Amino acid sequence: MNDRSSSRAALTLLLGLWLGAIALGAGAIPPIASDSYEARVAGAKALAAEKSWAKAQEAYAAALALAPDAEAKRWCELGRVDAGWRARPEPAQWPDIESARAERSADYDVMLRPYAEGRPKDALWVAIMKSRARDGWRSYGGTGNNDMVSVAMFYAEQAPTPENAAAFLGFMAEVLGGKWNGEPFIGLLDTAIRLAPAGESRAWFAMRRAELANFEARPRRVPDSEKHWAEAVALACGTKWEPVVKAKAFAEHSRLAISRLPKREGTDVPRLLAEIRHHLESLRKAAEVSQGDWILGYIEKMEATWCTPRLTLEVPEVNRPGAPVGVFVGTAWMGNCRLEVRQSELDDMVRACASAFGERRGWKATEPTGRLVHEQALSCTSDGNWSGSEVMLPAMAPGHYTVTLKGDHTNETRVETKDLIVTGIAGVLHGDNQLAA
Repeated sequence: MNDRSSSRAALTLLLGLWLGAIALGAGAIPPIASDSYEARVAGAKALAAEKSWAKAQEAYAAALALAPDAEAKRWCELGRVDAGWRARPEPAQWPDIESARAERSADYDVMLRPYAEGRPKDALWVAIMKSRARDGWRSYGGTGNNDMVSVAMFYAEQAPTPENAAAFLGFMAEVLGGKWNGEPFIGLLDTAIRLAPAGESRAWFAMRRAELANFEARPRRVPDSEKHWAEAVALACGTKWEPVVKAKAFAEHSRLAISRLPKREGTDVPRLLAEIRHHLESLRKAAEVSQGDWILGYIEKMEATWCTPRLTLEVPEVNRPGAPVGVFVGTAWMGNCRLEVRQSELDDMVRACASAFGERRGWKATEPTGRLVHEQALSCTSDGNWSGSEVMLPAMAPGHYTVTLKGDHTNETRVETKDLIVTGIAGVLHGDNQLAA
């Protein structure tokens, strides 16, 4: 091969390599320079995700210097302010907290000024409001919850598109599933239920509306509470929330039903316990959704309450001589119930004082005995049904008495004791028993 041919071949090879490099590189995105605006913003977001707030503040400030336009500068400024306040330690003294809040208020007022002057609310406004709403000492005058309500109303007022509905529902789920006070959002939950897809999402929003409306309604608007729970149960059927919603509705209905009963009326405890245990079993099977929810612990406490033996004794403290004395007696899970009345002698009254104050003064107290003046067997059941009634004691002479209610549960005797005073001294009696001077 001559020199000319060798030169031509080398040129051809170089040209082929150059054209190949162009072909391979066609459409490739050039790498971001490490000192570009985009790189600095990405670095600042990464530091914020790590909660390295002081470093994130510096990174946002560096990105702000390279921001290409006014909108980019606004976002960088928000990132810088938000990270700066998160990095700031809580002041130790209240005046310092107030001063810091005023300073922080001024920072956010500057960022929100364009919206006060007519700029339409947008994603940046949402981000500023959510940042300002952060709780704790940093919260803007304690109005963080109001800022979140404003954002929810902004989402609810948008055009009814799938994207806007998803944004509204996502924000409502964030608020109601977090640490915010949910009561101000009750009015927006009707919209959330209407927009939410049928199934898990709609059932969850209906459950939260019933819980919040129930809390707000006490002791008013009970019919609304019952209506909301009925709707929540209907929407939850067939979803993973069904056992949780049914247990919560049962707990609320039981609370209302028991509270409406006069104290002398009974509660069907065996039937109530059967329902309680049914809901406990369902909740434990649905651990995915019930674990960590308040309802599981609440139902467990209901079971413990209604399985516990109970003695209730109510005695008027001061009574007229020569008049019958009415006392209220209530029992559950108790057998062999009886009532004793003992009249205290002077020594017994001293012992009673020792029993009341002895622990504080270091005395060794003894149980007062007194003279037994009345004894009466009572009707009670050991199957858990609540038994409550008024028992009339015979008229008694002036003096100090001890009324004792006793009942047996398994191998143990439970005792409830109350003091009773019978006197005719004017000015001692009060209320309906007041004597004329």
